[in-house]
Amino acid sequence: MVFRRYTFILLLMRFDEYITHTNFKRKASTFHEKQHPNKTEDKFVPNKWDDKFRAWAAKPPEVVEKPKPKVKTTMLVNTITNTEGLNRAYHQGDFYVHGNTLYIAGSHTARDWYDDFTKVPAWGDLRNSVRYQRALEALKNNPRVDTVIGHSLGGSVALELEKNHPQVKHSRVYGAPVFEPLGDEAGKVERYRNWLDVVSVADRSAVMSSHPEPFSNASLTHDYSNMANNFISKRSTEIIDDTNDRWDVRTE
Repeated sequence: MVFRRYTFILLLMRFDEYITHTNFKRKASTFHEKQHPNKTEDKFVPNKWDDKFRAWAAKPPEVVEKPKPKVKTTMLVNTITNTEGLNRAYHQGDFYVHGNTLYIAGSHTARDWYDDFTKVPAWGDLRNSVRYQRALEALKNNPRVDTVIGHSLGGSVALELEKNHPQVKHSRVYGAPVFEPLGDEAGKVERYRNWLDVVSVADRSAVMSSHPEPFSNASLTHDYSNMANNFISKRSTEIIDDTNDRWDVRTE
């Protein structure tokens, strides 16, 4: 019984506080309106900076290109004589490629000697010889080659490649077993031979030379060094330095 009375008294006290607080807020609001009769509730008014921000946010991000590194190019040119090129071809066995020039060695194996007697100069088909097939493979693997130089059997192969493949624009041969007894092509071709060279004796259109030291080598007058020293081939190597500790080498 006592508990119910105590609870009822607390509820009356809380109700009285609520009524008092509500009346105070009403009176304060009325007083504020009397003091500021024309003041309205503040409203958000966007300014120009808000518009600029929206426009900036709508733009796609700008792509800033990095400055290109400085490129330093160095061109190295390596030059060799036809003698050196043919020596390297013999050393490698069949051919040697230097820049845009293909050097083709002459006979030095048993199969080469067989092809000499069965396919050169005017009988048989030189395209069926081993030397021709290997030179053709080298030509296909090096599309930049447009000049062929050969000695002896390699000279005949060089002439045959020039005749059958448009890739070859120029040829030069030394002591090639060419059958040209009338000399009708004199001055029109680059064919060279030494006096008393029995291998190329039938080529009357070749430019004649006299070997100063025919006994200095095993080939005697069939040698090419005295004539091939007068011609050179070039190979250009481009070295590109992009200043980033990386080198790029391109060979022509």
